[in-house]
Amino acid sequence: MTKNCKAASLIQYAIKLLLMLVLGLFSFSAHAQLVSPAVTDSHSYSYSQNGVFIDMSIGELAVVTLEGSSQIITQGFLQPIKMEHPCDIPDLVYYPNPVVDIITIKATECDVYVKYVEAYDLFGKSVLVTDAYENTIDLTPIGVGVYMLRIFADNSQLLGTIKIIKISV
Repeated sequence: MTKNCKAASLIQYAIKLLLMLVLGLFSFSAHAQLVSPAVTDSHSYSYSQNGVFIDMSIGELAVVTLEGSSQIITQGFLQPIKMEHPCDIPDLVYYPNPVVDIITIKATECDVYVKYVEAYDLFGKSVLVTDAYENTIDLTPIGVGVYMLRIFADNSQLLGTIKIIKISV
């Protein structure tokens, strides 16, 4: 082999090595598909060989296709969908706790309203059943202590149970 052929072969090898190095560094800084908690894909697959990683997802919307002499690259993104809190168990916000007489209880993130409350002492004895008025509950009839309140919606659905402390001033 002549010196010119060896030099040309060495140059080709150096170009390939440089290209692999640049692409390798690019892969550390580029993330084509990041999935956040608000994005759901129907199926995904990851493949790696010789330090090259490929992530794929079914159901993408293609936005750009790049064609070279022997390669075609299609870049896409996943369609985000709004992730909603399941309304079979709404979050309950209540205040103040400890409470003197009046407590406010609201069901959030669902279209339900507090209709009535059942209060139980720590022995499981029912001490009060009362209706809610504009998300407020009057606890004046019960004495100082620790109580479990079962919160119900207008359709008698149990929204949840909370622990409150009743105090006096």
